Amino acid sequence: MYYPDMKDYITFLFFLLDEFLEGRETPISRGRPKTYPDASLLVFYTIMTQRQIHAIRRQYHWLYTHPTMLETLRLPSCPSRPTLGRRYKALAAFVSEFSEFIADWVVSNGYGFSDDLAYEDKSLFKAKGPVWHKKDRAKNHIPKGLRNVDKTANWSKSGYHGWVYGYGLHLTTTRDGFPLMYDVLPANVNEPKVLDEKQERIIEKGIKCLVANESFMNHPQLI
Repeated sequence: MYYPDMKDYITFLFFLLDEFLEGRETPISRGRPKTYPDASLLVFYTIMTQRQIHAIRRQYHWLYTHPTMLETLRLPSCPSRPTLGRRYKALAAFVSEFSEFIADWVVSNGYGFSDDLAYEDKSLFKAKGPVWHKKDRAKNHIPKGLRNVDKTANWSKSGYHGWVYGYGLHLTTTRDGFPLMYDVLPANVNEPKVLDEKQERIIEKGIKCLVANESFMNHPQLI
């Protein structure tokens, strides 16, 4: 029996990305054209995640020592470590749009997933770096010696993790657990507010029933 290898996965990812980019309105950006395409960096990051190589320094070293992969990844050269870090941060919106495209592609092609019923949930994740305590954050004061503080993150509490300084993953999935859409926001952004902002996207997908926990009980659309 034939099992797909890494190049097969890369080929399939680029197949989906090419279809996604054909129907996507490319935003007008000022400045020089990008040396490294968003699609190539997304595929490279996916492969690195699959291989559990998370540190940018190690990712750069892997690509630098595998120059034959540049052509496969459609990269003109090996990006520097600062370039990888900078471009990854700018990929958030691109990845979110592509994830929704994959969900629509999977459902529309009849691969066993249905989006008539969906599930909504929020999970908390700690920010990278030290904790910025609430009293200091309220005063916008960073104590001496506290380095690499994530100023975008915020505080929230969950029944499972307790108080967390970080971000919330707001995930909408099919009944089978396949992701339909997601939003990553500071942890203090509550679930009803996020649902308000993506309500139209949910309706456009034809979702007839949305299952959520008690955090959404005060939302007027769910009462």
